[in-house]
Amino acid sequence: MAESQHRRLAERRKALGYTQESFAELLRLDRTTVVRWESGKTLPRPGHRRHLARALGLTIDELHNVLANASQERSAEPEEFIVGPSLVEDPASILERMNYEFGELTDELLDDLEIRLHESAARYEAEGPTVLAPEVVRQRRWAHQLLMSTPPSKRGMRLLHIAARSSAQLSYMAVNLGRFESAHAYALEAFQLADELGDDGLKAWVRGTESFGAYYQGDYVRALELARYGLRYAHNGPQTVRLVVNGEARALAKIGERQATARAIGRSFELLDRFEPEVGMSPCMSFGVYSEARVASNAATAYLSVGNTEMVLEHSEQARLVVDRSPSVWSQALVRLDTATALLQADEPDLEHATSLAREATQVREYRPVESVRQRAEAFIAELAPWADEPRVVEFLEEQRLTQEPPDVDI
Repeated sequence: MAESQHRRLAERRKALGYTQESFAELLRLDRTTVVRWESGKTLPRPGHRRHLARALGLTIDELHNVLANASQERSAEPEEFIVGPSLVEDPASILERMNYEFGELTDELLDDLEIRLHESAARYEAEGPTVLAPEVVRQRRWAHQLLMSTPPSKRGMRLLHIAARSSAQLSYMAVNLGRFESAHAYALEAFQLADELGDDGLKAWVRGTESFGAYYQGDYVRALELARYGLRYAHNGPQTVRLVVNGEARALAKIGERQATARAIGRSFELLDRFEPEVGMSPCMSFGVYSEARVASNAATAYLSVGNTEMVLEHSEQARLVVDRSPSVWSQALVRLDTATALLQADEPDLEHATSLAREATQVREYRPVESVRQRAEAFIAELAPWADEPRVVEFLEEQRLTQEPPDVDI
């Protein structure tokens, strides 16, 4: 954006004796909004311009002239609206611009934002966080901007719910990207918003994601605590299944509580019978109930940690029959890695089958795999140590060395 906007808006504000903080307070906006206007990163939305003109002592026409001078050098859209090399814009960008152009929060826009949330969960395991996280970040930032100017209302509450679920999804994505500090911050934000909304189901979901994050940071005691904390809010609802099998059972297994692990797994299947069965492999980022296949895959992971090879293979096979028909390359990879590791731990290790399954699983590296796949692959490689001189193992390890690439996305 042209330097003229930066200079003229800032100088006009200063001449009137306002700091950026006091000017933002006058307009009932966040200070960062004023900073972005004056730094040339965005233009004021149409809904803000009348108040802005009045605060600056300008007529609407005079303010439009200031902004028109700036837009001669670039589009009048905020920087966030400009897309990269994609041939078309993503839906969030189009909806964002609609609100920018018309300056009104409508039920139709809110409907579509809610659809975006459901679609993010459905698309996640096929496209992953490197594709979807930037879209959800844009949606979350947009929701924040809208909340700053939306009075308390039914629409405002719907928008707050969208913001809370967007933050919750970003917390989950951040764990999968290994960005644990961001995951924690998003979880705090989502939980606080859910608390304001009185949404115990979402609070339970957030605690489950925090447990998931603690698990992949190796803090299994904390993972167990968070899962049980989440159960206080689940009220035997859909999130109970996730918290018991993904949270309690897997954490207990890592701590070495063999019998408690088996009890938690049994309870998760019993709980599942209370709900309408989810067909296929439920999305890992869904806010609904886990499917039987997802419960089975988590059970296999837990049994692997306590060395119950027979139960790993039984539950992995139960999950594999479903997961291989799903779009989730990561779920497919995780089931294969658990099976492969169990085959190495068996009384009669099957090295050939194990390395073949692991090779199939780790091919998802070309998709920049999530943290769970990365850690599970490393655990399998550690199990290969007794066979380090075997030709097929040497070949497999060299393949892994050549194909490893860390995820690279900012959220």
